[in-house]
Amino acid sequence: MKKRVLFIGIGFYDYDLIIQQAIEKLGFEVDYFCETPKTITYTISNHLKIRSISNRIKSKHSILIATKCKENYDFIFVIKGDVITPESLEIIRQKNKTAKTILYLWDSIKRMSNYKKIESYFDTIYSFDRVDALNDNKLKFKPLFYRSEYKRDGSNHSFLFDLFFIGWAHSDRATLLQKIASILEEQKLKVKFFIFVGKMSYYISKSIRTVRSMTIRKPISPKAVVKYSTHSRAVLDLAHPLQTGLTMRTIEVLFGINRKLITTNKDIANYSFYNENNILIINRENLEIPKSFFEKDFIPYPKEFIDSFFIENWVKDFFYEDK
Repeated sequence: MKKRVLFIGIGFYDYDLIIQQAIEKLGFEVDYFCETPKTITYTISNHLKIRSISNRIKSKHSILIATKCKENYDFIFVIKGDVITPESLEIIRQKNKTAKTILYLWDSIKRMSNYKKIESYFDTIYSFDRVDALNDNKLKFKPLFYRSEYKRDGSNHSFLFDLFFIGWAHSDRATLLQKIASILEEQKLKVKFFIFVGKMSYYISKSIRTVRSMTIRKPISPKAVVKYSTHSRAVLDLAHPLQTGLTMRTIEVLFGINRKLITTNKDIANYSFYNENNILIINRENLEIPKSFFEKDFIPYPKEFIDSFFIENWVKDFFYEDK
């Protein structure tokens, strides 16, 4: 009989589906729920920080998950857990008293107000944030993964651009993109930048007005992102100022398509795979991007090492950690 997994994800792009499919390839039967309510009322109230409304919707949605899920799962696997309530986790635990409970923190703890409320409900907790794992002995460090679209040899593609970026408009991204584009264009280097913006930000944000030519209103498919990335000498990663964990983009670029990375994440220098040939760390306050970084070829990492980050291998640790 197949072992059964209750998987509660975050509904971020199609990553939950990718993870679910990888778990199913291991031979497990998976029941999936998204912890985040998908109603317009919740989206607006959460964005406007109307807690009385958003918390009520969260609670109702979480209890619905707890009552709809089955009994006697072998594993309960939750990603992030910043929305699901302690009350719903209590119900789930009571229905599945012998299940192993696993939490994967896909964010830094300082950005997760719910973590301290739910940590006691989990047998094992992983974090994508190296610093968080160092500071909390309950956490097991586990970086993110790359998906099958990125599992390719990037050496056979011609370069159309020197630097590529795609991402949401948050924090200081728009301002940084404008400055970086100017620096590289002065060096006669080609850039291709896409920045996602919401309808309101597109019209009223002063920083967005300066990068209108880079803005897009609809998501680009993963296939298109891979295409732009593989045809670029390097990919730009503008990490959130409050995060130290490596972004998905970092893993996809370095270990999936074998491209150079320019990043604002200073903590990457503490990783075993860091080398100055493949990775350029830039300072938000004092941007310096030497042209020489683009002139040297990417140095590939050992196959066994990069394969460990592939999604189908990545999920194994959660369910076979003792093997």
